[in-house]
Amino acid sequence: VFIGLVAGWQAVVMLSGVPAFILPAPADVAAALLRRGDIILDNAWVTAIEITAGFAIGSGIGIVSALTMSLFKPAREWLMPSRSLPSRLSWCSGSDTAWNRK
Repeated sequence: VFIGLVAGWQAVVMLSGVPAFILPAPADVAAALLRRGDIILDNAWVTAIEITAGFAIGSGIGIVSALTMSLFKPAREWLMPSRSLPSRLSWCSGSDTAWNRK
């Protein structure tokens, strides 16, 4: 599968005529990795830290939001607008739906 993807990438580069600064060939990427591996590795390390920090922050916000919604009804209505929006829309149109039945 990997070899097929690389071969397809190479074929797209050769057949499309896209400039190398937009879509470099796989061999050019490999050569740059070997030639400038230290810089690429440093940047990859920073990117990995940022990904991990973003995941941790997003998970923390999600956990706090879930706990807040489960414990406090006003917070649930405020943090879950998709649940209250259909009832507001049906109220505006005068129709009766399952959303606005208690």
